[in-house]
Amino acid sequence: ISTSSSSSSSSSSGFSGVGIASFSTAPVPAAASSSLEDLEDFDDDDDDENYDDYDDPTMYFTTPQGVRRPIEPINGSGGLPPDERYPYFLKVPRIPPRIVARRVSALRTYVSAERSVRHSTWRMNLLCRFVAGMTVTEALNRLGFVRKGKAGLMHKIIREGAARAEREGGLRRSSLMVAECFATNATPLKRMKIHAKGRAGLMRRRHSHVRLVLREIDFPLEILRSRTFAAKKRWYVRQRIAELDMEEAEREREEVERLTRLAEEAAAG
Repeated sequence: ISTSSSSSSSSSSGFSGVGIASFSTAPVPAAASSSLEDLEDFDDDDDDENYDDYDDPTMYFTTPQGVRRPIEPINGSGGLPPDERYPYFLKVPRIPPRIVARRVSALRTYVSAERSVRHSTWRMNLLCRFVAGMTVTEALNRLGFVRKGKAGLMHKIIREGAARAEREGGLRRSSLMVAECFATNATPLKRMKIHAKGRAGLMRRRHSHVRLVLREIDFPLEILRSRTFAAKKRWYVRQRIAELDMEEAEREREEVERLTRLAEEAAAG
């Protein structure tokens, strides 16, 4: 996000590059865009404060390879500034629901499911409600601390959906969120339950089907929908992590293509 009038994307949405091509297919609402354009001349006179030395622990993240990398700040000159440096964040009008629905419908989704899980629907839905609405990275991290019997199974379902999204759409985990997750009744197994005095009854071993939908994250939309500066900052940090992950994935893809091409040339020669 940039307050400077020389930003490359201020003509349309007021946001810098998202790093995912599908985000550019649906424009940011005109009301939000005009509101940001009207505030482009915003400038503060807090010359006495040096924001370059502002240290924020969320400005660093660790890659899957264990490398600690910094995140580019909002103002491009150091750490993230305090809340009062960007008061116009809270002046962005609410987005009409029809605009939100149109942008969300254009995002890519990936389904992951598990059938005939030997667990009751009520207990599986406890886990489904827990992970619904989280980003994939956050859901996987938190499930490691959940003391539920099928938390490991839910972790596996999310990982399978994320692997499918990366295989089919080239999306990393940092660019996905859990849009839907619910459990439905499956066919129960009938078993005999022993009672006293030689009697017996019917017992049902309940099973359930789990369906989970992962959806691509529209970071500009989430930033606009957030009503507090802290929430906007969290979504901005997630956006920067997703952009860095996509850049790293592109470099890995180019390296694999180069090595494959060299191997083919060596085999042909």
